[in-house]
Amino acid sequence: MKVAMTTTTMNYPENHSSAPLHTFLCNAFIIDGVRCFYPIDASDGKTSKSNMTLEEFRALQHKGFFLRTFMKKNPNEYKVNWSPIPVSSAEQMELSLAAAHNMFVIDIDGEITGEKTFKWENIPEFLKKCPYTKSRNKILPHFFFRLDGIDVDLLRAKKFRNASDNLSFCKGELLTNHTWENKKTQIYNFDTNMEIPTLQWNDIKTLLKPDEVIKFETNAGMIVSTITDYFESNNIKNSTPSNHENKNKNFPSFEECLEHANNINTEYFERTKYTDWRNIVWALASSNNKEYKKILEHLANKVGRDVDKIGSLWDSYNNNNNDGIGIGSFMHFSKLSNQQQFQNIRAKYNNIHFIPVTDSPLSVSSPSVFTPIPLTTDQQQKVDEMHRLNNSTNIRINDDKDCIDFLVEKLKDKLISNKGQLFYKIGNVWVYEQTQIQDILHTIIMETPFVRYNSETKKETKYSSYTTKAKQIREGLMCRLTKINIENITETPLYQKFHTTTRNRIAFSDGVLDFADNKFYLWKDVNFDYYTTIIIKRPFCKYFKDPNLEKIEEIKTKIFNNLFGHKTDMALQFLARAITGNHVDKMWATYVGNRNCGKGVLYECLKHALGSEYVFPFELGNIQYQRKSFSDNSEASRKLYWLLDYHFVRLAISQEIPTPEQNMVTNCKLFKKMTGGGDEFTARRNYDRVDTKFQIDTTFMFMGNDDIAMD
Repeated sequence: MKVAMTTTTMNYPENHSSAPLHTFLCNAFIIDGVRCFYPIDASDGKTSKSNMTLEEFRALQHKGFFLRTFMKKNPNEYKVNWSPIPVSSAEQMELSLAAAHNMFVIDIDGEITGEKTFKWENIPEFLKKCPYTKSRNKILPHFFFRLDGIDVDLLRAKKFRNASDNLSFCKGELLTNHTWENKKTQIYNFDTNMEIPTLQWNDIKTLLKPDEVIKFETNAGMIVSTITDYFESNNIKNSTPSNHENKNKNFPSFEECLEHANNINTEYFERTKYTDWRNIVWALASSNNKEYKKILEHLANKVGRDVDKIGSLWDSYNNNNNDGIGIGSFMHFSKLSNQQQFQNIRAKYNNIHFIPVTDSPLSVSSPSVFTPIPLTTDQQQKVDEMHRLNNSTNIRINDDKDCIDFLVEKLKDKLISNKGQLFYKIGNVWVYEQTQIQDILHTIIMETPFVRYNSETKKETKYSSYTTKAKQIREGLMCRLTKINIENITETPLYQKFHTTTRNRIAFSDGVLDFADNKFYLWKDVNFDYYTTIIIKRPFCKYFKDPNLEKIEEIKTKIFNNLFGHKTDMALQFLARAITGNHVDKMWATYVGNRNCGKGVLYECLKHALGSEYVFPFELGNIQYQRKSFSDNSEASRKLYWLLDYHFVRLAISQEIPTPEQNMVTNCKLFKKMTGGGDEFTARRNYDRVDTKFQIDTTFMFMGNDDIAMD
């Protein structure tokens, strides 16, 4: 690699392109139309307000000043309006990393020895792909990047903002709050079409001093060195449950759950026990309180589990779709591990009197052993669902066929196979994600007390409580259901009901919003056929009765009017028809706009309002091919496995359209079928044994900087 040997303090590569700083600022530091940078005089500290918020930048942009009235330490610090110095008189710009949300900088100041030089070859490889500027005085790099694998808001919260000398491989800092740059500097290794690289926290923390990693991760809620340290650092007394507030008032306190966690045998969450570990995570996730992750981290560290994976497993918990897993499941593991200790903990925190444990094998499962934990109606429904098949009476069987016969009869009203797919009903929603249904069935089979009776020894032995046997029974059950579906194909219109009964309706946790009737039905009042696979996980009835019209008008003005101008009403009508499932309109939309015009804001707004199951991203490349390669056209029409994810998606949005230089065209034949208003598709994923026939409820919207090319 050729390098330029100059009077600078680093041998920078010659082949890195450069651009004026302002091109980078327009690309990376304009958030929702707000500039997150301003001119300063580096010699005058009063010209910098380095902890400004996005709303203060917004006020600065629209009014030319802002007035801060919320400082905790000194409410009168900015009693007068504050505004920055003129750009013409400034030599530096302050860039707010915090206001730009997910933006960070590695600032290299020189060798660890103190020399103000550094060699390019000593830069970590993953940093070399990032854009960088050259610092004002030392001419050393500031690498800009985004960060994943840690909560970026918590990372920079409290006192951990810009730090001093926190890097381990050189002198320098991980900057989290702001950085100063020369107004006339260049940005290197960057062009306007590139995305700012996203680096992983696990990589970045290798560049930090160990004690700094602990500070950052503790601040971000990722680690607690010991449980005692946790209580001391948060001023919590272990014997006072009320000091650790829980968002779910019916959920056991943090301290009680911690004691139960210490009571659970490690065999239930060791690295080879995925299902049990998942159930433990989901049980605590049902608290809706992320503080309980500390307990899971404590358990994971006991057996060497990857703490970083707790977050994704926690986030996969779904209040409507987890087959009854709640706090009862967590208590169950504690009770199985040490029943006497379990009873002692429950008595300590809940004033419960227990009947002494006997040697009878039925005493553990007998309802008289302990008073049930108080649960909400919703929680109780989930616990009942989980244990409906599991009672104190063992079920004697001879072989797998007997198990399958029993399960088919017990689950006949909630587990159905149709068009090559399984559907399982929990509460008001039908689960259709196949891997999730397999996990549900696996858990039910292992929880069902199947036993094989030996007439000679007069003893019963467990039959389905082992993973391998449960898997065999599950696969046999799925095959049986497929056979039943084929034999009764004309009597099973369930799949069509998923599409027809949900049109013009959207489900929330407390009921159904009917757009055609302009009425909200609580679940107890739903007296019509309604077969939904999706529920927005928040209540809506109260807001439906008393909407915030001012906020609605503000969103319309600032987002929709800004994007669509005089076509706003047309755009809203299109979106309304799309999200109500009216794909029979056979409509689709394109939006061509400049960079940073708000396309991403529209997608985020719709996704957060309607959930990521009703609104889903769409990759336009799935239906495009190179203009010079016609073979890709036929290939695109065959490889439809990706379309299986759009069964019940209402609105699919593509945010990138290839440039004309990329020479990509859209397969019109396939696109016409996708927007045909109910055409049937046939697809198969790589691991599927049979084809799946399905329809989609999806309306498509394409947003980008260029027009779509059609073949």
